[in-house]
Formats: sequence, C-alpha cells, structure tokens
Amino acid sequence: MSTDLTLKHLVKEADNIGSRQPKAGKDTGKGSFAAKLKSSHICSGKNFFSAAMQSIADRLARQSSKDDTMKQGVGVPISRLITQSEAAAIQFAQAKTGKYTAIDGPGASGKSTTAKLLAKKLGFGYIDSGAMFRAVTLKCQQQHVDVHDQEQVARIAKSVKIAFPLLGQVELDGHDVSELIRTSNITRNISPVASNVQVREILADQQRAMAKGDIPGACSTGFEREGKHIQGIVMDGRDIGTVILPDAELKVFIVADVRVRAQRRFDELKQRQGEGLKETLEQVEKDLEARDLADRTRKVAPLSQAKDAIVLDTSHLTIEEQVNKIEQMVYKRL
Repeated sequence: MSTDLTLKHLVKEADNIGSRQPKAGKDTGKGSFAAKLKSSHICSGKNFFSAAMQSIADRLARQSSKDDTMKQGVGVPISRLITQSEAAAIQFAQAKTGKYTAIDGPGASGKSTTAKLLAKKLGFGYIDSGAMFRAVTLKCQQQHVDVHDQEQVARIAKSVKIAFPLLGQVELDGHDVSELIRTSNITRNISPVASNVQVREILADQQRAMAKGDIPGACSTGFEREGKHIQGIVMDGRDIGTVILPDAELKVFIVADVRVRAQRRFDELKQRQGEGLKETLEQVEKDLEARDLADRTRKVAPLSQAKDAIVLDTSHLTIEEQVNKIEQMVYKRL
C-alpha cells in the first residue's frame, strides 16, 4: 500500500482537516478514538500522536481486508484514514504541553485528590509524583530489597516502568498497583526511598520529561477560554514548585491541621481495607507526624513552600471547595 503515514504527512493532513473540516471518517461509538480521549486524560505508554497512529493502524488493518483499492495497492487519501479527534491529537502532540500547576503539601492534606479532580475538570494531564515513590517502595518490598540500601533502591527506581493509564490509576511494570501503594505498610517505609538522593534524581528527571511531553506520560486535552485553547499539566508532591517545576505558572501549597489530616487518612484506609484495618486513628496521626518531620528535615528537596506559592488551608474545606478555589486561581494565572 502506497499511503504514507509519516509524521510529516499526518501533521499536514491534520492541519488541513482542522482548517476545512471535511467529512472525515466516523468518529463516534464506544470504541472510537474520540470516546477513548473522553474517558481518559492519561495515555499509558503512549502520547497523543502514537495513540492516534495506533488508532489509524487498527482501522487500516480492518479496512484493508475488504477495501479493493487497498488490496490493489492504490494510494488512499489520508483524509479517509484520519478522524477529527485523531487530527486534533496529532496537533496536540506537536504543540508544547502548556501551562504547569504545581501543588505541594504534607501527607493527607488533600493535595492528590484535589490535583486529580482539578486535572479532570480542566482537561489537564495529571502526574502523581508521590505515587511514583510509593511504586518504587512497593517494588523494593516485592523483591525483598531493604529500603535503606540506597544503591539497590536506586537500581530498582531506574529499572521500573511507572505509568498512569487512567486518571487516578497507577501501573507498575504493567500491573495496576493503585490500591497496593496506598497501604499503611508502604507509608511507613517510603521515607528512606523518598530521601534517597539517587532515586529523587531518577524520578525527578522522569517527572520533568512527562510534564514536557518528552516521554509518554500525561496527555492534556485542555479547555477553551476567551477564544484560546489552553493545555496544561497538574503535578502534586512535596517539592514540585521548588525543585521539579520551579517555573510553574501557578504554585499552591496546601496545609491542614494534623488531626484533620489524620482523620482523612484514617477514613481513606478504612474505606480501602474495611474490617482488615489494624491501625488506630492515633497510630495514623503518629505516622503522619513522623513523615512530616522526615520530609521537612531531609537534606535533598525537603518539603517547603515556594516563595511565590499561594497557601491554601484545607482544614475546614471540602474537596469540592478545594478544587473550585484552585480552579479560579488557574483561570487568573493562566
């Protein structure tokens, strides 16, 4: 078949489709590329371009078996092979990722839930940096590696593949570990991993590359505002605004009373583990205080508020209120 599906040709055709809006191939239905984009803001192991290419390739495979022109090797116009949303995906892939929103704060302050819901609301990509450290901690336990053995832990951090296939979902070497990384056992053992200089450097490079779109990671569909299409990334952690994305357009530092945070974490664990939960509320609070101390006093990238960050106390706010407040900040800053 003579059809040229190189990046150059696809981008050119994407531009043509965007300008003339022809009657391209059908782009509806549960399994369509458009439907897939609507259901997820994160592409696992794929950026928008490769996802579009795969979608086109799948259609070609189905069509070639019944299309006489393809069987005869006759060139087929690319406009017949590409849908509107695939064209948009290709255009997105060629553009810069967009604006950065950095959300930092101590454990159980609500930053991860807020960041995830904010990203979903805005159509921004979401990168959960804390989940990456948790995933490395889990891998250490699975391979019976002492989390205090810095060289071995760094080796694991460099070898594992961490992905976010769906909003809020975490994959470790192809396996869904979204629930496993949130247990109390991981929380108690994560500090040596998070303070490991080599691990922080390895994961920091990956996080920046994901944010920039240099490696597969978060994909931003963005939103329309005042005639402009705005794309972006929301990343949360403990040093995003100070170390990972110091040039972020918006930095938010979330705080909350330790007792409030302990209750939140306890409720979360109870929901996940049910009657199997062994920790008491008091134990959860002690664990949080210990983690806070470790985070604030570690030599590398300690938990700290960026000078230009906006402080948001969530002690008496619902998750919805937190999301709405930061959403308004995004509109003002971006």
